[in-house]
Formats: sequence, C-alpha cells, structure tokens
Amino acid sequence: MPDAILRKGKDNAVKDSKQRLNQFAALCGLGAVGILAACGSNATSSGGTGGASAKGGNTGNGGSSTTGGSSATGGSSATGGATGSGGSSAGPVTLFDFANSDQGWTYNTYQATDSTSGATVAPYNLVVAGNLSAADLDAGVRAPTLAFDSTTGDPPGSLKVGVTFTGNNQQVNPNCDWAAGSLQDWTNKTVSVRIKVDPAVTTSSTGWGIQLFAQDTSWSGQYQWADFPTDNDWHTYTLSMAGTALDPTKITQFTVQFSSPNVAASGDDGGVSSFTPVTVTAYIDNVTVQ
Repeated sequence: MPDAILRKGKDNAVKDSKQRLNQFAALCGLGAVGILAACGSNATSSGGTGGASAKGGNTGNGGSSTTGGSSATGGSSATGGATGSGGSSAGPVTLFDFANSDQGWTYNTYQATDSTSGATVAPYNLVVAGNLSAADLDAGVRAPTLAFDSTTGDPPGSLKVGVTFTGNNQQVNPNCDWAAGSLQDWTNKTVSVRIKVDPAVTTSSTGWGIQLFAQDTSWSGQYQWADFPTDNDWHTYTLSMAGTALDPTKITQFTVQFSSPNVAASGDDGGVSSFTPVTVTAYIDNVTVQ
C-alpha cells in the first residue's frame, strides 16, 4: 500500500482520537491536558502514572478520618448516658399500691410485758386478746379490723384500718413481714406512705399519733413519729433510714402504727375507762422507697 495512504490513515486515526479525547474532556468540564490526571484520581486501581494521583487517594485517607468522625458513634455512647435512665431506677420504687388486695399486710400481735412478772404493760396492742375489756366489748366496741378497700385511694385501692380506742396508751400495728429470703436493703433510703384518716380525730386530747418504723432481723428499729392529721385529706409520711443504728441491709418488717395518747404510768388506765371511745378509720396507700 502506498505510504501516502498509510500516513493519511494514521493522521485520521490520531485526529479521531484527539477529537474523542476533547469531547470527553468537555463532558468532564476539564481541559484536554488535565483530563488524564483527573480520571486517574478516579481509577487508582489502574496503577501507573494515573496511580500517582493516588495522592488524591491519600486525601481519601483524610476522608477515612471521617471514619474517625464515625467515632461520633462513640458519641452514641451517649446512649450509655441513657444509662441515666438507670438513674431513673433511682426514682421511687413502689412496694405496695394495694390496687387489688391487702398484699399480705396483717396486724402485728406483739405485746410488751413486764420482764419479771410477765404482766401486760403499756402500750396495749388492741389486737391482743384481753386488751379490750369485756365491758368495752359488751358496749359494742369492735375488735380492730384490717382489710383491702377497693373504693378509696388514688387510684382506687388501699388498706383500710378500723379501730376503736377506749383509753390512753393503746395502739394497732398493721405491717408487712418479709421472709428471710426477701429481706429489704434500705441503706440511706427514705420510705414514704400515703395515709388518710377519715373522719379526722376531733378530740381535746393531744398525743394521737402515727408512727412509721422498720426493724431488722435483730429487731432493732428505726422510728418516725407524727401527730394525727387535723383533716381527712391524704398526707405523705416518711421514714428516713440514713444514719440508723440498725442494719439497713436486713430489713424484715415495716409497720404503720396508729396510737392513742401516750401518758405517764400514773395516768394509765389500761384501756378501761379514761375517755369516751374514739373510732378511727384510716387508709394506707402507695408505700414507696427511694
């Protein structure tokens, strides 16, 4: 074939190749000179000179520092902050809400006695036989009652205490007694109870009281006394376990005591005839610890 035809073919091939290259450069918005380097940065796998634009790839490493940015996921360890909701577990824990039953509460039947004679001494526990005189019982005084009440409470449901006091130094002690395998740990905790007395005790006598107390397995106790309310509204009563001498990790009993005025022994009538009987109806609800 003549050389002129070969040269013309080669010239046309070169011309065609340059034309395609310029068209591609125009699509990329680049000059014909920069096109090779620009595409090389997108094709680092092609190696060679284009691979030198792998420096641009190094900035890709900088991009990988955004992976470091993904350590912001570590920031999602702020979810660990959600353990703060574990902090919400530090909020009040409801022990008893009496929503559907008395939840195992009963009257404590302990009665103090003289260590020498064994005779009953004040205070007198009115659920113990003999502490309400026959005359009182004959006069229609009822023995103390303790029952679930489905209508009173917020929401409805509470423990209802019914007792008629016939003298000074009398008490009833509704309480919960935990089994040995369910001892409560109340270290530095505060126990709260909602109580309503209805109707309110309207008497000239002073010293009517509500006492909360907790006992450990050795029967050491922590006590908090409060006067009876002067109205028939709900009130919150608290017992702090901070600084107690008992073992707060072994709480076995919690009691809500209702009592008539405590007077000196010389004025004690043994529950026989010091004043007109006073009937108290009280409701216990929402026992919490925090």
